[in-house]
Amino acid sequence: MIYDAIIVGLGPAGITNAIYLHRFGFKVLLIGTNDSNLLLAKDIENYYGFDSISGVELFERGIDQAKRLGIEVIKKSVLSIEKYSNFMVTTKDNVYEANKVILATGKMRNKLTGINYQKYEGNGLSYCATCDAFFYRKKNIAIIGSKDYMYHELSVLEPLVNSAYIFTNGEALDDSEHTVITSKIKEFYGSDRLEGIITEDGNKYPFDGVFVAIGEGSTFDFVNHLGIATKDGNILVNDYETNCQNLYAIGDAIGGILQITKACNDGVSLAYKLREERKNGNNS
Repeated sequence: MIYDAIIVGLGPAGITNAIYLHRFGFKVLLIGTNDSNLLLAKDIENYYGFDSISGVELFERGIDQAKRLGIEVIKKSVLSIEKYSNFMVTTKDNVYEANKVILATGKMRNKLTGINYQKYEGNGLSYCATCDAFFYRKKNIAIIGSKDYMYHELSVLEPLVNSAYIFTNGEALDDSEHTVITSKIKEFYGSDRLEGIITEDGNKYPFDGVFVAIGEGSTFDFVNHLGIATKDGNILVNDYETNCQNLYAIGDAIGGILQITKACNDGVSLAYKLREERKNGNNS
């Protein structure tokens, strides 16, 4: 099945966009996890129709509403988004195809924090195995992460590299097939180019390159992989479309007022835009 649109993200922007596209006759699929800033809101008192509601309740109500309307919802982490003639969106269990993809994944966050990584970005430190694996063929690399997203990236690297160590940065990981370092990362070292990792237990590990694949796939990872233009931590869009044709972004990911009402407005506005394009025969 080829969907008209796959919406990545189960927060207000994604759910609202799905509801309106569904009403307009689009075949849509919602994919996402419980990774939304909405869940951090204990009491919401400025949203229409509610004296007070918790972020958790509002989040779950939105998903339930979409399901009641007949919208397909998959609570899975998106591991990758690839652009061919259509988009291929990969989860742990399946690959889904769509004409359009809408990123409603929230604020772009680099999960590699508290470490001196910035100077090595693009100089031995990569966020995209598909993009950069070729440059490390027959070399020794490290990959940082401990979940399905890390293993997805590792599956791209392993056929090419000489060796790959997994650094969980303090997370437990039951894996007897790979070399796993669970000690937290203290810092990266190198001159102009990254040369290795020092862990908090004092060990020093030399590598030709390091790939970051922490947690679940996020806006940050998709942006780096697809070459989407950004500025000041926000995805740049023109009428909600990124510089990648048929790839859109809405909600907190594009900045502006980080409020639920604004996220919902983005979802509605994009749905109307896509409906008009379909009516006018511009549905490439």
